[in-house]
Formats: sequence, structure tokens, C-alpha cells
Amino acid sequence: MQVPFFMDKENACGLTTTEIIIIPRENPRDWVRPIAKEFSLGADSCGLSQLKHTSMDRMHDGDKVGDKPNLAPEEMHYDNCGQLKHCFQVSVGSADEAGTDDRDVDAIMPKLQRADYYIVPPIEELISKEKEEAGFCCHVKEFVVGRHGYGSIKFLGETDVRKFDLDSAIHFNCREVIIYMDESKKHPVGQGLNKPAEITLLDVRCINKSTGKEYKDGRAVNKYRDMLIKKAVEQAAEFVSYDPVEGLWKFRVSHF
Repeated sequence: MQVPFFMDKENACGLTTTEIIIIPRENPRDWVRPIAKEFSLGADSCGLSQLKHTSMDRMHDGDKVGDKPNLAPEEMHYDNCGQLKHCFQVSVGSADEAGTDDRDVDAIMPKLQRADYYIVPPIEELISKEKEEAGFCCHVKEFVVGRHGYGSIKFLGETDVRKFDLDSAIHFNCREVIIYMDESKKHPVGQGLNKPAEITLLDVRCINKSTGKEYKDGRAVNKYRDMLIKKAVEQAAEFVSYDPVEGLWKFRVSHF
């Protein structure tokens, strides 16, 4: 939908597990092996025999008393007396898993690469909010897309902004805005960007084309405001306000 509203002629956002090992120490010189996958349940004294660390089940399986468990070296931990400690494992989330989550969040962000365009909330905030609350981008309140020096659109209520290609969907030109330039990509009414919105156009000034004089009050401005009201009605829009000093015109649409 194109909203020109103002014509020149009318003067118009492999896994690596990190382990934490805490070992109660009777001897201050006891140490922690960072690569161990397990936590100690308690320090064994030097006087304990290896027999206490071998279960009867293992004996029945053919292991000799005093044999160490059949574990990989990185899965075993001994105290400074050479005795095997009973352990249990606690793991912390890996950095790779976090990286995967970040990529998933980035993939659903709206696309906007034009330098003079902006959105509110910005992309960085959308990413942060989505990480804090999964699904945040499904219901962004009062979402704004704008172009510096030209104007902005505020989509009223909640908007699902996931994966929107804003670069192709919204175009601001001099005193006009175009939504869904490609009509084939327009969403049904009430969905996507085809919903109630408030549009603000900038640099809409009351200027006499013959003399170049700009009017900021008086009869000429009143006549100019009436023309803007008429333009809004022609586009099935609702006139909101006109500021002749700032050259700022606001109106609302129920859909595009």
C-alpha cells in the first residue's frame, strides 16, 4: 500500500563440558584437578585400606581386591595418599550450547540493514529480551519502524516481529510512506504489519510555491490543515494532528 498523502503539486532487533570440582581437604596441600568429572564425597584418610574402595560386586565380577576401578584416567581422582575417592558428577552448561541458543535467537530477528532506518525497540534490545523471555518477539508492544528525517510508523498493540524483512516491506520517501511494495507479500488484515498503526510524516510544511515563504500560523495554515484532513479521509485514515512549526503530521490507519 502506498500512502503518498502529499503531492508536490499540492505543496505537500563438538560440546565441551565445563566441570566444577570441590574437594573437602584435611590437608591444606590437597589439590583440585580441573579435568576431573566428579565431586568428592569426602576425604579418605591415609590409613584406609584399598579394600574399602572395592565393592563386593566387583569381586564377584572377577576383580581382585586392591584393583582400581576400570575407569578412564580422567574419570578417577585420588587423594594425596594415593587412595581413590568416592565421587559424584555435576556438570555445568557448555559454551557451545550457549552459542547454539544465540544463533537461534539471531535467526528470528527482523531484518533491517539500511543505515538511515531504525526500529524501536532496537535489534540489540530485542535480542536481549528474547534471551531473557523466550517468545518476547511474538508480542512486541508499540513496535516502531522509522527513517531519520522522513517519518515513522508505530504499530499499535502487540506485533509479532519475527523474521520480518523490513528492508523490503517499508519504504519512506519525501512526505510519503509505502507499506508492502510487493502486494503478493501482504499479510491478511490483522496479521503481520497489516494492522492498526499511527504514521508520522516529517517535513510537511505550508509553503507558498510562488514566493517560497513558509507559513506557521494564520489562514494559510488552517487551509493547509484542512487539505491534510481531506487527504487522510481519501486514504481511509484518521487525521490525528498537524504541527506547522515542526512540520509534523500524524494520522492513523486501521490496516494497509
